[in-house]
Amino acid sequence: MRLYYHLVFPHLSNTYLLVSEERKEGILIDPGSLDIHLVQTIEKNQYSLAGVLLTGNTEAHTDGIPTLLRVYPPVQVFTAERSLEACPCISIHDGDILELGGFRIEVIGMPAYSREAVLYRIGNLVFTGDVLTAGKVGPVLNTFSRTLLIQRLRQYLSQWDPDTILFPGYGPPSKVGVELELNPDLNDPHLTSLDSQPIF
Repeated sequence: MRLYYHLVFPHLSNTYLLVSEERKEGILIDPGSLDIHLVQTIEKNQYSLAGVLLTGNTEAHTDGIPTLLRVYPPVQVFTAERSLEACPCISIHDGDILELGGFRIEVIGMPAYSREAVLYRIGNLVFTGDVLTAGKVGPVLNTFSRTLLIQRLRQYLSQWDPDTILFPGYGPPSKVGVELELNPDLNDPHLTSLDSQPIF
């Protein structure tokens, strides 16, 4: 397994290329751009693309898809949305297991963030998109959604090995153990519990 990181301009977001060296197949995650540097990485190493995974449907994740489909047709695009303007997609759901490019990919929905937000867990790697970055949980519209999102993140993070590496849509990678211990959002003492409370 080999993972390439690519910084996307002008969004300053992260695109990842995860490759099985044995199979010479790669998975592209959140292609916010498909520029010459990324194409050269694929071509120089003679990789084929097994598919594209989207953690969300914002431009920072999807702007590279039209170019991608012209250069590497017909690549499959997987998203929690049924389709994008750029292309038809294969719809995925929370709990799905994908077998792609020699990798087993667990799909984890994050509906408290947005309907199309998902994490992808591949071995000891988790691609978190906009939902979780180093030291911060992604912004949501209200306190109720924030509480739901943080509780769901805690639920999964607490089950995983502390050395599991988190690759966000923005910024540097982190580790599960670091986030559980030091992320102020995940450890917010003012977080409202959703457990039933007496009202009188």
